[in-house]
Amino acid sequence: MIKLSTILAEAKLKMNIPSDIKKIYKAFRKSGKQLYVVGGAVRDAILGKSPKDFDLATNAKPDEVIAIAKKNKLKAVDVGGKSFGVVVVNGHEVATFRKDIGKGRRPSAVDYTDIKGDVMRRDLTINALFYDIGKGNIVDLVGGIADLKKRKIRTVGSADRRFSEDPLRRLRAVRFAGSVGGKMDKKTWESLVKNSDISAISGERI
Repeated sequence: MIKLSTILAEAKLKMNIPSDIKKIYKAFRKSGKQLYVVGGAVRDAILGKSPKDFDLATNAKPDEVIAIAKKNKLKAVDVGGKSFGVVVVNGHEVATFRKDIGKGRRPSAVDYTDIKGDVMRRDLTINALFYDIGKGNIVDLVGGIADLKKRKIRTVGSADRRFSEDPLRRLRAVRFAGSVGGKMDKKTWESLVKNSDISAISGERI
């Protein structure tokens, strides 16, 4: 369970959850594990858009995810569970709450953590929102709901640190400022101006 003292904001949201994800959720709850929709799907639902992809996050470790899937006759594919904490269940990525060790899109290793630790590794507050399927609540530990309402683009924690971890985040910040029709947080913008080099990003990513 998440302590209420750690929740910055909690808001009801009616999200249309596909039946196959509901099935996965019930399997995890039956096994005593948490399962949340996270990231872009939550952001898009708040903006009134229909989410296309549903990323899921859990406190179950990869071996436990595979065991839960097997027990409930769900198809599980390990696509880097040991290295990156991700298992695909019935076509949906289920990522264990984690902290990345190392920099870049592919960290050198991961360390498993709780939901708060997982939130703090993410790039922007509007992408760090979790949806509790059972309660129909958005769980917000970093002010992402308020930022989304204001159309404000702000990093989770230190902008300098987030951008140094992965230069692609600099482009993502600019892209989201355009896609949500918003403005950049002052400190986030100052960090972008100061650290504007994107030469390390591959052409495909750009």
